[in-house]
Amino acid sequence: MSVPLDCRFAFLLKTYEGDLDYVERLLVSFHRHNLDDLQLVISCPERDRRLFDRFAGETVSVMNDEDVTNQLVVVEVAGIRPGYINQEIVKLAFWETGIARNYMCLDSDGVFLRDFDISEFMFDEETPYTVMFEDNELRTDVDYFETHWRARSDALDRIRIEVGLPPQPLLTCHGFGIFSSLVLRAFRDEFMTPRGLSYSGVLAISPYEFSWYTLFLQARETIDIHPRESLFRYVHTPRQHFIMTLSGVTHDDLARGYIGVTVNSNFSRDFGLAETGEPLHDVLARYVSFKDLGRAVVVRTALGMRLAIAKTRGRSDW
Repeated sequence: MSVPLDCRFAFLLKTYEGDLDYVERLLVSFHRHNLDDLQLVISCPERDRRLFDRFAGETVSVMNDEDVTNQLVVVEVAGIRPGYINQEIVKLAFWETGIARNYMCLDSDGVFLRDFDISEFMFDEETPYTVMFEDNELRTDVDYFETHWRARSDALDRIRIEVGLPPQPLLTCHGFGIFSSLVLRAFRDEFMTPRGLSYSGVLAISPYEFSWYTLFLQARETIDIHPRESLFRYVHTPRQHFIMTLSGVTHDDLARGYIGVTVNSNFSRDFGLAETGEPLHDVLARYVSFKDLGRAVVVRTALGMRLAIAKTRGRSDW
């Protein structure tokens, strides 16, 4: 199938060979829940194209990253590997293909949980919702705060200064954002071009493509802003995945608030295709060491013995 042109709305899935199994899982859920037959475009490196062409069909198209933009890089940008920077560049530049006037960027490790139609993503005929929030989920996560938050906070502040927003609580986005081509055109013409910046130059200042979009939009108000919280539940860390499983959260539970979920493949790929709602013993096997399991068994046995002794003595306060 040829890539469609001038869609009102589409999904963009930037991927590569290493995420092939994730893409297959995502597309199964996409086809199951796509009530409006919305289009999804897979963009991958030309060398990987043969792996993804088999997914093309009525609502799925495949194209090369190299056909999206000629601004891809082959060297690190601000210490970040080319593959990571290029996936951000493709997302920011995709509007220039003319394929979609508005598009939502998907991650390969995402899964759709329930039926959806275009009203989830578009406020009216031409204006998309803007996914935006204060990042408090990341700020308050112990693992993320200790390893990533300070660097992210500094990078977001650099964007704020560059686009001319005053100091204030920043409404941003860290994934599964919805882009308007009107905003991205203004970003290129009014921000990048006067400064002589390429997409990689922008990302060298701060490597957060969704935050560039969201903060620029707030500074310039190129389109009306109709905010929505994240449409996908993002499980960032092993701790979050473990706690969610321990709490017994199922896909049906998540679907009450989200159209999809993603368990971050940066950690989950070590164990295969991680899911939410997995059996507790499977998740325990991933994250809990034999040493910790041994200690837990000892403590649990001791507690059981104390409870048994207390019952034989007629005590009820255990």
